[in-house]
Amino acid sequence: MLYTARPPWGEELDPQVDRAHLEEVKELLGEVCRISEQNGVSFQVEYAGELNGTVESGRMDFGLRETLIGEWERALNSAGSSE
Repeated sequence: MLYTARPPWGEELDPQVDRAHLEEVKELLGEVCRISEQNGVSFQVEYAGELNGTVESGRMDFGLRETLIGEWERALNSAGSSE
């Protein structure tokens, strides 16, 4: 199960848990990229029934790279700097 700092957990989610989940997602997407490149296949990534992005030719699109991972990292970094 993946928990995020989005509702219903929000401020209650420990930032270390949130960061660990981010690292797990990055590792998983890295493997998806590897499989995509090695086998010439594409993947769509969804969360809560919503398309977040795609992996094609071993590369994440903007939706995954900047919107999902980038925003998640920025939110964690800004939360860490405000503590």
